[in-house]
Amino acid sequence: MLNNNLINFYNKSRIARFGFFGAINTVIGFITYPAIYFFFSNNFSYIEVLYISFIISTHFAFLTTKYYVFKSPGSIHKEYIKFMIFHLLILGVNLIFLPIFVEIFLIHPSISQIIFSVILMLLSYFWHLKITFKDS
Repeated sequence: MLNNNLINFYNKSRIARFGFFGAINTVIGFITYPAIYFFFSNNFSYIEVLYISFIISTHFAFLTTKYYVFKSPGSIHKEYIKFMIFHLLILGVNLIFLPIFVEIFLIHPSISQIIFSVILMLLSYFWHLKITFKDS
């Protein structure tokens, strides 16, 4: 009975799906940056690691958001462009604030990125609801 209620809630509630896949996408983001930083910080700066983790986590997030959260039948190309515009804007803001957190406030790059990811989660639902997947 409880499982059926949870499944029905998941199927009917976009917010529940966003929360579920948002958590998965957040975990991917939380794992990607520190893992790449840990293994490749001798080869890449913390900003270069940001670019690499951005590419991985953003593409994963697009696929889960399109197909599982919004279940959008819309054009993958148009939605991808809208999705990437938002995430490139966020990347730009991240490029401004990550060095401030690291260089001025002396917060470790991985912790700084986690803080920024929480802000990203809050903003992304509304952007994708009102802009990216509006017609779905």
